[in-house]
Amino acid sequence: MALEKLTITKVNYTDKKADGSPILSKFGKQSWRVGILTNEYGNTWLNGFLPFCPDKWEGTTQTVEVYDEEYNGKEQKKFKLPPREEKVPEKVVMQITALELAVSHIRTVLENKGIMEPAKKVVQGTSVEYPKDTFNPENITFDGVDAETASLEEAAAAAMS
Repeated sequence: MALEKLTITKVNYTDKKADGSPILSKFGKQSWRVGILTNEYGNTWLNGFLPFCPDKWEGTTQTVEVYDEEYNGKEQKKFKLPPREEKVPEKVVMQITALELAVSHIRTVLENKGIMEPAKKVVQGTSVEYPKDTFNPENITFDGVDAETASLEEAAAAAMS
């Protein structure tokens, strides 16, 4: 399958089967059976299904995946929408960044107190190698905070002091 930008010259579409019933996706949502003619493929129709009505596609350029499929012994050109990019919401990215910074700060504090050996520097593209058996939770002191009953915030604040 190849991802291609196609200039669409003609569009035929329907949301009904031959018997008049609606075309539904495997998730039960309305779907359209679509045929397109393009500058790039000339008089060859490309067929596919879309989750929306392509009524404004004629005269536009669209990016689709084009592939061949055999139907009743004949090769046919088909198209489908490219997969959606996995976009991570900005809020999640910010939370991950905050967690990475917090872990980095905690690691620095533990290293400075001699509780944990410094991590090896990692060159991009190589595997991460963490020191083995260098972290012993028994060595952590919280300067007056009972580690058994303290909240995470209290323990973290005490460890960083």
